Amino acid sequence: MNTTDQKWSKVYDGGKDFRPLFPVDLERIFALLPPDQKKQHLDIGCGTGGLTRDLFHRGHTSTGIDPSSSAIERAQAATAYLDRGINYICEDFESVTLYEGPYSLITCKLVYAFLQDKKKCVEKMSNLLSPDGTLILVTKIHHSDEDATPISVDGREVRSTLGQSFSEVRELDLEWATCFICRK
Repeated sequence: MNTTDQKWSKVYDGGKDFRPLFPVDLERIFALLPPDQKKQHLDIGCGTGGLTRDLFHRGHTSTGIDPSSSAIERAQAATAYLDRGINYICEDFESVTLYEGPYSLITCKLVYAFLQDKKKCVEKMSNLLSPDGTLILVTKIHHSDEDATPISVDGREVRSTLGQSFSEVRELDLEWATCFICRK
């Protein structure tokens, strides 16, 4: 168990989970997406797999990746009833080499603040997308150091980083976070 796994597994072992994207949020996001034929999905920082499962049940072939072995175990247990599974990978997105793809949809919910090399990770996400693919990045943003929290990022920084790898970056206010919908 590496230190990243230890850190996050401690959170999940305590029974904690993170805020889901509620159906109303998902409907607002999906209304902005183009129709997708392949529906190949990657969920970065999938945690216990709630969003991964939700998109699987919407017809996507889903892969979830998370550095916490505890979270991945809970995600796998929650999908044990399926006759075909969701692929879960217990790895850190920053260091793993993914051989699947390209993905038509990549989701990254409340993970961006914890990425060490944000620019490199966004480039990696862009490279994993199909030419007509979409990245959905949900993060809390702050506008000054005074309103910063451990899970929020500077709004200017995230917009600039996304703009370097994507030609189209749309924003959707989810009230509790900002959803960036990015296309090449």
